[in-house]
Amino acid sequence: MSLVALFGLLLCSVLIVGVAVGLPCVPCIACDSCPICSDAFARADGTDISTGSPCGWTEVAGSWSLSSGKLVTSSTSAYARCDTAHPDGISSAIVHVTIEGAADDELDVIVNANNSNKNNCWIVRFTIGGCVSIIECNGAAAETERTLIDGAPAASTPTPVAVFFGGGNIGVQWGSHELVYPASPTASASYVGLGTKAQASAVRFTAFSFSRYNSGSEADAGCGSIGRGCSIADDTFARADNADPGCQWNTLSGTWSIASHTLKPSATGTIQHRTPNHTGKATGSVIA
Repeated sequence: MSLVALFGLLLCSVLIVGVAVGLPCVPCIACDSCPICSDAFARADGTDISTGSPCGWTEVAGSWSLSSGKLVTSSTSAYARCDTAHPDGISSAIVHVTIEGAADDELDVIVNANNSNKNNCWIVRFTIGGCVSIIECNGAAAETERTLIDGAPAASTPTPVAVFFGGGNIGVQWGSHELVYPASPTASASYVGLGTKAQASAVRFTAFSFSRYNSGSEADAGCGSIGRGCSIADDTFARADNADPGCQWNTLSGTWSIASHTLKPSATGTIQHRTPNHTGKATGSVIA
């Protein structure tokens, strides 16, 4: 059976209570690690964002400012690059930051970037009140969404998030949520940053830190390590009754909804999970 067939779940009278798709284990974030730099943005309003910063910042795109101890922007497609590169010249890191925005604002945490733009990098995008996506950038404006999950932070709710990159994976944790995807690094791309995409009405970042993680190399052997998980994607359907199935799901036929934490069709139909098998192979398992 192909993975598409596994993800395309044909249901008549069966209700799905929860779905998890598994493959060989990939690392997940579990801890803080050895610090490289941090910035609480606790400087006077109107100060240039880089002045007095322990990390240094470059406004690559958009207009950025400091307000009430937060890094803020209302520019779309904005990018503020942390000027402190990974000191080992490698592209592995953990970024912690607290994010906040209005409904539908798109906030980016950018890792494995070069020193001038987002042409080649990985992005974790939080659509406030909606989905969280992992995106690969290839080329000047090319973005490829690799995986996504429901459960982004609610509007006007400061939320600490942690983004991990290295060891062949990118991952993100916030609250009780976690999302991990295999990620090949861009050589010598050792910068991280913060940004926005199509909507940015009230974007706020604070409590930023950039750290090493324990990848097993001699340079970071004393730093924190990471846990391990085995899931490509999962969904417990713990959403309001009659809600849309969510951003993870692509309805191929029929009408689908959530009821009592189950996913069901109105009659018969087919629904497909949007996260592909990253190996391109028809191997894996579905637990439902």
